[in-house]
Amino acid sequence: IKLESTGLFLSENKGNLLYYYLNQSYPLFKELKSIIFKTSGVPRMLHNVLEKFDDIDRAFIYGSFAKGEEREDSDIDLLIIGEVNEDKLIEEIGKLERKLQREINYAIYEKEDFKKKKEEGNSFILDISKEKKIFLIGDENGL
Repeated sequence: IKLESTGLFLSENKGNLLYYYLNQSYPLFKELKSIIFKTSGVPRMLHNVLEKFDDIDRAFIYGSFAKGEEREDSDIDLLIIGEVNEDKLIEEIGKLERKLQREINYAIYEKEDFKKKKEEGNSFILDISKEKKIFLIGDENGL
């Protein structure tokens, strides 16, 4: 395996099996771990924050992150439909922003307000409706 020759992975024989594992002494290990943590772990971490709120009907990531086009400095766009204690949300999102070292921009709509704006042809809502999304709570049905 080429990654083993770079030093990123190490291997170990156990019986007739060969196991590969990350070399934590690799010079770029911390940076690689940080990149993986900031990208693939984001939806799960956001879900864990949002599930603390009882009255969220739907929540999803949209924008560059949902499209898979994010860069290391990209923010995370989050839309929440439901009723949320915004003071508590600000506190929880702030903790996550510090952990991820990424800005999280969110918009909150009550369910009926979102539906009304969509029916009225609100350009922001219509644009988001057409975009790729990563659902954290709920799904596309009835959106």
